[in-house]
Amino acid sequence: MAAPPPCCQGTKELLVDFDETKRTKITRGKKRGTHERQKILDILAAAKVCTVSYLHNGEELRVVPQLFGVHEGWLYLHGSVSSTMFKNHRQDKQAEGQSADAEAGAVVKTKMAISATLIDGLVLARAHMHNSVNYRSVVIFADTVHVITDKEEKDKGLRIITEHVLKGRW
Repeated sequence: MAAPPPCCQGTKELLVDFDETKRTKITRGKKRGTHERQKILDILAAAKVCTVSYLHNGEELRVVPQLFGVHEGWLYLHGSVSSTMFKNHRQDKQAEGQSADAEAGAVVKTKMAISATLIDGLVLARAHMHNSVNYRSVVIFADTVHVITDKEEKDKGLRIITEHVLKGRW
């Protein structure tokens, strides 16, 4: 595995803990769910869009669809500098009297859930209440986000996301 991105302060990889926890315990359809690393990475590799849910100002829930890419154990989210998540980071740094861009690898503490879903098929029945969907999904919980401020690392992240969404586009 290559060195971690500069933004991540030596953390080996983001997608590390695949063990069952209180938050990740599969309670329904246990035989259909898994914590198996390769299956999770396969779903992320096939999905093009994820949904990011996070707490804004520690209380208001925000949910946004985002493009993403996975590379060497790191999940890169595409985001505009004007997005609420990044604005919060800049405002926090400025309130502390620091330049918002000066600190490469800033860690923002925030509760976040990221989900990606693949629809494999519709199961249709005569009675509408018996209709169903065959799907595979991943939900990732995070307590911190590493903000990329380094120009070279931003370019690398954009390449990873672009290639994930449409191979050969970069």
